[in-house]
Amino acid sequence: MIPTPELIREHFFKPRNVGDACEPSFVGRSASLKCGSTVRLSIHVDEAQHEALTEYFGCRDADKSHCPGLAGQALLAAIRGYSDTVRQEWTGDEALICTCFCVSERTIEQEIHQGELQSIAEVTGRCNAGAGCRSCFPLIQDMIDDYWRERSVGTSDVGTL
Repeated sequence: MIPTPELIREHFFKPRNVGDACEPSFVGRSASLKCGSTVRLSIHVDEAQHEALTEYFGCRDADKSHCPGLAGQALLAAIRGYSDTVRQEWTGDEALICTCFCVSERTIEQEIHQGELQSIAEVTGRCNAGAGCRSCFPLIQDMIDDYWRERSVGTSDVGTL
């Protein structure tokens, strides 16, 4: 699921995962000089478990409408740290399309073909590609378009033999 401003706002004002991740792998921070609010988001990622917890500290402004944006900034900072580490450790021979979640071109193509996926959201739901910074959206969309273009050409050629 791709976080929307409404979802970020809901999680900020009604936090569910508060605290510090056990053995956090990556930490994202953001702050506002305007109101003194700070957000710390820690994530723990390994093969068996994924955990994300947030800590919010003081906002002196009565209008807290800007605070949920801080949570989004902290989340992106934590994802960026994860993404940087994954790219440095990448040893695969195939193209890495989603660097945030280390998803290769081959994996995305397999998911599109096996599930006959038609949207980026469907791809994201199957393999997490596109769930981070979204810079891979155009590449994923090209892969979806190529699959459906090839498929329509393949089915239209069937009757021409």
